[in-house]
Amino acid sequence: MPDLIVAAGPSLTSADIKAFPQITFVPPVGSGDLLRLAKKSPKAIGIADGVFRERLPIGHKEILWVLSEGIPVYGAASIGALRAVELARYGMVGV
Repeated sequence: MPDLIVAAGPSLTSADIKAFPQITFVPPVGSGDLLRLAKKSPKAIGIADGVFRERLPIGHKEILWVLSEGIPVYGAASIGALRAVELARYGMVGV
């Protein structure tokens, strides 16, 4: 079980990623990805970057489901920041 999974792409450099070897980094998330990541039972999930054109972006209900499973979700940078503002009242935390 990873402690922390962070979905990041262009918002982080390779040096940023190397500076935190204890974090499991995954590519930007889209629809369905958070459900797959939640099955790994992380202690928390961070969303920095997501997909917009290639396929559907990460949806609100998917994040709400992960939160309902007791997994904290944090958002920063790109779509992570947008979803954190939209879902703050439901427990998503903006960073």
